[in-house]
Amino acid sequence: MAKIDFKKLGGEIKKNELSGAYFLYGSEQYLLSRYLERLLKRVVPGMAAFNLQRFEAEKRELDWSAVEDAAQNLPMMAPRKAVVLHDLNPDQLPAEELKRLQKLVEELPESTVLVIYVTGFELLVKASRKVQNFLKFMEKNGTVVEFPPLSKGDLAKYLSGEAAKADCFLPSAAAGRLVESVGNDLTTLLKDLEKLVAFTGAGEITAETVDALVEKTIDATAFDLANAALRGDLDTALHAVAALKAQRAEPIAVAGALNSAFLDLYRAKCALAAGKNAAEAAADFGYNPRVRFRVDNAFRSAARTEIGALRRGIGLLHELDLRLKSSKADSYELLEAALVRLRTGDG
Repeated sequence: MAKIDFKKLGGEIKKNELSGAYFLYGSEQYLLSRYLERLLKRVVPGMAAFNLQRFEAEKRELDWSAVEDAAQNLPMMAPRKAVVLHDLNPDQLPAEELKRLQKLVEELPESTVLVIYVTGFELLVKASRKVQNFLKFMEKNGTVVEFPPLSKGDLAKYLSGEAAKADCFLPSAAAGRLVESVGNDLTTLLKDLEKLVAFTGAGEITAETVDALVEKTIDATAFDLANAALRGDLDTALHAVAALKAQRAEPIAVAGALNSAFLDLYRAKCALAAGKNAAEAAADFGYNPRVRFRVDNAFRSAARTEIGALRRGIGLLHELDLRLKSSKADSYELLEAALVRLRTGDG
């Protein structure tokens, strides 16, 4: 009984060494769904119509008597059954219902595996003592598995492994380029990988192929744009603006993403000066785990930037935001003018 990661969960599923109760949560939805499916297939390899019972808890209208009956009833013609509760939020459970759930977990028959999982909302662990206490209870009486966003390195390894299954070789550099372009959402990454595999057929997927076929997110392009502007590379910056315009990105959204990129760099610069690492900075500034890659990118670039240029850029982008929302001038021309001002130091 403990808190484990998804790799250990996979090992336990493979060995058929299962806990009586599970709580699965985290922002990496693809892996959570995949391991949930593997877990349930191990618990109920057949007769799912009789031995797999699902309950939706999103609207807090659970029939607790039905859940308790499902957990206590014996499986039909099988050694085990599964009872699944989806999107149960311990933070919103009344005290009486929480006690019923805890008693249910403590008194589970050996023939029942209870699986509670969350995909419809973010579980606010740090902000809720109630959630923290519930997780401790589940760790003591069952198994807790968190599915946080994978690091860039782990994502690259995972993508390379998936490419290999399709007889394609995805080098770490190309996998890293894919992550930098798309972000760390595994579902989106796998869709783009499927496109790359289809184009390549078999053999090596090069970084050039990634650049040619994968459309960068606004955040990724804005970060490139910010770096180009800060190092005085106006041609590259304006080329990035043209690419965003070709994608029909809204200028206000582009300016917002560009402002976020400058703020990421500024925070990273301040964190470096204070002797903090990327993980500490992400926690201090309250970054959502899903955008942790932005912090990592900023830390790689911040050392090469000047604090004064970052401050000037943030000021210019604030002014740009006001103009975009009040002026009738062409929005992209206003964006380009702001970049020119940043390049010339006219702030």
